[in-house]
Amino acid sequence: MVSTEVTFLTELGLIASVTLVLSLIFIRLKLPIAIGHLIAGILIGPYSLNLISGIDIINLIASLGVILFLFIIGVEMDPSQLKKVGIKVLTLASIEIAVCMIAGLMLGLVLGLGWIETLFLASILSISSTAIVVKMIPEARGLSEGDRHVIVGIMLVEDIFIVILLILLPSFAIAGSVSLPDLVFLALKGFVLVIVIVALSDKFIPNLIDLVRRYEKVAGEASLLLSLGIGFFFAIVATYLGYSPAIGAFTVGLMIRGEQSCFLWNEIAPFKNLFMVIFFVSVGALIDPKVFLNLSLPLILIVTVGILSKFVGGWLGARICRMDRKEWIVGLTIVPRGEFSFVFAGIGLSLGVVTLSMYSLVGIVVLVTSLFTPIVLALYEKFIGR
Repeated sequence: MVSTEVTFLTELGLIASVTLVLSLIFIRLKLPIAIGHLIAGILIGPYSLNLISGIDIINLIASLGVILFLFIIGVEMDPSQLKKVGIKVLTLASIEIAVCMIAGLMLGLVLGLGWIETLFLASILSISSTAIVVKMIPEARGLSEGDRHVIVGIMLVEDIFIVILLILLPSFAIAGSVSLPDLVFLALKGFVLVIVIVALSDKFIPNLIDLVRRYEKVAGEASLLLSLGIGFFFAIVATYLGYSPAIGAFTVGLMIRGEQSCFLWNEIAPFKNLFMVIFFVSVGALIDPKVFLNLSLPLILIVTVGILSKFVGGWLGARICRMDRKEWIVGLTIVPRGEFSFVFAGIGLSLGVVTLSMYSLVGIVVLVTSLFTPIVLALYEKFIGR
C-alpha cells in the first residue's frame, strides 16, 4: 500500500514536470509564461488528468498562493509614486477603467446576472495583468520610451484601484445577505483592520524589520520568515474580521514603506516568481476545461467584451490624451487579464457569489486576452511593421 508521503511526492513531481514542460514551450513560442503555468494547472487539475488527489489541497495551495503573492505585490507597490505619474496617465487610466467597468456592468445585465455577480464580473474585466503587460511592453516596438512609462503608470493606477475593489467587493457581497446593523458592524471591523495596520506600520513593524536586519548576516532566512509571518498574521486578522485574507496581506504589504520596504523586497523578490507559479498553477487546477468546448453565447460575449473593452478604453484614453498614432498599440498592450481577475473571482467563489462555471469562464478570458496581445503584435511586426 502506497503511503501518503509517497503519493504526495509523486503528485508534486508530476506537477513540477508538467509545469516545466509547458513553461519551456511558452518561452520557445515567446508567449506569456504565466499562461503556460495556468494551462499546466488545468491539465493536472481534477477536471482533466486529476494528478492531484483532492480539491481541498488545491484550494489550500491557491489560498496560500494568493496571500503570498498579494503581500509581495503590496510591498513592491509605492502609492506615493501615484503623484509622479502625471495627469496624462491618470486621465488615460481612469478612462479605460471606466469603459471596462461600464461594459462589464452592461454585460452582466444582458446575461441576466444579479447585481453582485455583475459587479464582480465588471471588476474581473476591468483590471489588466501587471505581470503580463509589463513583460509585453518590450514587444510593442511602436512605443517610445516615454510611451512605455505611460503604460507602466497605467498599471500603477490600476493597482491603486485594486485596493478599493478588494475592500468594497466583499462588503457588497455580504450586504446582500445580512441586515443593515450587521453590514455597519462589518464596515466598522474593516475600519478597525485598516487602523490597526496603519498604526503598527508606523512604528512597530518598521522597528521589528530593523531588528531582524541586525541578524541578517548570521541568519539569512530570518527576513523571509519575518515576511511570511507578517503576511500570514494580517491575513488571519482580516479573516477573523470577516474579510478575505488577501486583503490583510495586501494592505500590510502596501503600508510598509521606505528602507524597510526596500529591505523586504530585496529579500523576497527571488521568491516572487515561485509564488506566481504556485498561484497560476493552483487557480488553473480549479478551471473545468469542458467549458472551453461549450461555445455558448455567454462565453463568446464575455471574451469579446473582455478584449474590446480594454482595447477601446485604452484607445479612447490615448486619443483624448493626444498620444498621436499610438492609440491602437496602447489599447492593445493593456488587453491581457491575469492574476487580479483570478483574485476577484476567487473572493467571489469563497463568498458564494461566483460559481465554478463562472470561475472557469474567467480562466478562458485570461487565456484568450493574454494570448491575443503577443499574437497580434507579432503579426503586426511581420506584415506591417517591417
